Amino acid sequence: MRLHARHDYEADPAEVFVMLTDEAFLRAKLAACGDTDVRVLECGPGPGGFRIVTRRMVALEVPGFARRFLRPANAVTQTDVWSDPDADGSRTGTWQVEASGVPVTMTGTMTLTGTSRHSVEEIEGAVSCSVPIVGGRLATFVGRTAAGNLVAEHAFAERWLATRTG
Repeated sequence: MRLHARHDYEADPAEVFVMLTDEAFLRAKLAACGDTDVRVLECGPGPGGFRIVTRRMVALEVPGFARRFLRPANAVTQTDVWSDPDADGSRTGTWQVEASGVPVTMTGTMTLTGTSRHSVEEIEGAVSCSVPIVGGRLATFVGRTAAGNLVAEHAFAERWLATRTG
C-alpha cells in the first residue's frame, strides 16, 4: 500500500523544522494520538543528518484476520533522518517504522519546503507485508491506520505551531 500526505503550515520551513524536532512536541504529539509509553531515544545530529528515534506503544482494534500477526498493543519504533537544509531552507529525509514481532514494513521519504510564511511537508511511503495469503490485507490495514495517524498528527502540529507563533 502506498502512503501520501501533504501537510501545509503557516510558518517558514525553519520554524516547522524546529517544531518537528522538538522532544516535547514529539512526546505530546504521540501521546495526543493515543500512544502510550512514549520515549524519544534520539533527537539530534547523527549519521546522515538530523536523526529522531521514538519508541511507543500503539493500541489497535485488531480485526480477526490479523490477530495472528498483531496484538492490541504493539511496540513501535520510528526513525526519521532529515538532511541538512539547502540554501533555501528546504530539507529531505527518510523515515522507517518497525513494530516488534509484526511482519509489516513501513518506509518512505519526506520533504519540507516553503517560503517565509508557508511550508509544505510531503510524506511518501510504502507499507508491505510478505506473509502469504493475508499479507496484502495486513499491509492495507496497517497502512490505513498509519494514514489516519498522519492526519491526526498534522492537526496536532498545526495547533502546536499556532500556540508558538500566533
